[in-house]
Amino acid sequence: MDPPASRSRLEINFIRLLEETQQMANGNKQKDWTFEKYIGWLQEKIPEMEKSPNAPNDETLKHYKRQVDFLRGVLEAENCTQVLDSGTATQMIPHGPATTSNHSLTQQIHQRAQAKTTNRLRQDLLGLDPNGDEREFRNRKGGLSGDISAEDFQSQLLSDEQKREKMVEDMIIMTREWKEQSKITNKIIKKDIDVWLCLSEYSPGDMPTDLERKYPFITKVL
Repeated sequence: MDPPASRSRLEINFIRLLEETQQMANGNKQKDWTFEKYIGWLQEKIPEMEKSPNAPNDETLKHYKRQVDFLRGVLEAENCTQVLDSGTATQMIPHGPATTSNHSLTQQIHQRAQAKTTNRLRQDLLGLDPNGDEREFRNRKGGLSGDISAEDFQSQLLSDEQKREKMVEDMIIMTREWKEQSKITNKIIKKDIDVWLCLSEYSPGDMPTDLERKYPFITKVL
């Protein structure tokens, strides 16, 4: 990264706002509507820095771009309205040593985003109001006290997954049985239709003896 003495005023302002935005993403400062505006401003200023007479070197510009892309990913994950979409977006947020030299802060922000997604999933599974508290849920469930521990949450997820798998298995079995029963029924119906078509060619008393022995119930009908 370029030494401070060679930085332009634009780059200095960029770094200051980048650090401010990172602190907001990490929860160290209150995050409001300015969070998205800051990210948008940072994205706009990178091309301007590239064209500046005192432009940072290519590696520094890539470093800045990765940091801003990371923050944009955090914002998109938070803005997802569906839990599944939010979890997918969180997993796609770039992070790690390749993203920024400020590795510790980046990891903290990413872990925070994952924790928020996990909490949203928990609220969705347990029927909690993400904007309220758990009192209504505790009343409905007969007295759930406090926050669910990580172990209990994982057990709940496993139990729910097992129930879903059992339901799928039961549905598969029922479908197979229904198909087999349908095949048998169709065979019986087809056989009856063939018999009636065959015997409809004969008048009463004219049926061949071998057919009378094979289908005695037909002679009674005829």
